[in-house]
Amino acid sequence: MGPRVLINGIWYYIIRTLRLKEQTPLQHAEAVRSWKLHWAWPRDGKRETLEGAGIPLMEQYKDAGLDMMFNHAQFDDGTVSVEAGLMEMVARMRGGRLKVFKGQNDAWLEEYRLYHRDGDGRVVKENDDAISASRYGIMMRRFGRAGDWDFHRPINYPKLGLV
Repeated sequence: MGPRVLINGIWYYIIRTLRLKEQTPLQHAEAVRSWKLHWAWPRDGKRETLEGAGIPLMEQYKDAGLDMMFNHAQFDDGTVSVEAGLMEMVARMRGGRLKVFKGQNDAWLEEYRLYHRDGDGRVVKENDDAISASRYGIMMRRFGRAGDWDFHRPINYPKLGLV
């Protein structure tokens, strides 16, 4: 499972990343269910896997209680270009419109530092789960919905008996 992306206007904040290795979809879902997100998933998520006894990975996550998007991650025009997604992420980061919170994103930051291209200029797709999950979120931003954050509510201070 990848990062939790908070969508606020045109700015995107990666606020939490979870890295689990050698876990089942049920274990992943259990770890992130409390995040209460609408989950984007890759194009190959409908592929039946041997590990899932012939059940597509997306269906396994859905059956485990996650709110999965109807279609796989894709741009408005239906394309799924990795390069286009990466370039959009880079442009947003350089323009200050994609930010990664410190603290709960060590896995994401580690992947970002190790992300590279081979001698032919192709992206090396190893240990890139958090980066890919972020890219899926950016691709599907048109379906983003605001959380239950109310930044304009009055502050309620606890009654401590002090004047």
